[in-house]
Amino acid sequence: MAHYDENNPQKNSSPTEFYIVKGRKYLSDDLQDLVKLGKYTPQQISTFETIGGAANLDGNYTVFGELTSGMEVVKKIAALRTNDNESPKQKVKFKISCH
Repeated sequence: MAHYDENNPQKNSSPTEFYIVKGRKYLSDDLQDLVKLGKYTPQQISTFETIGGAANLDGNYTVFGELTSGMEVVKKIAALRTNDNESPKQKVKFKISCH
């Protein structure tokens, strides 16, 4: 769930926003600072290296779903030009269904 970072010490979720995260696999060198800080377990580090994810969001946001089809839409959104807030400059219509 998305939440505002500024003036939100409780990290309350935004009622109107959510993220679709297109994670990636990490090289072990990319994660060394996180390992030194003791932020992740060896199993979590292994997951980032083999399956992937978004280490910068992990532990700060709640995952409540998984994309099972429609990756082409995510790729199309990821390729769009964005504004200063990293939001697409043009609207993208899509539909979500829960199973």
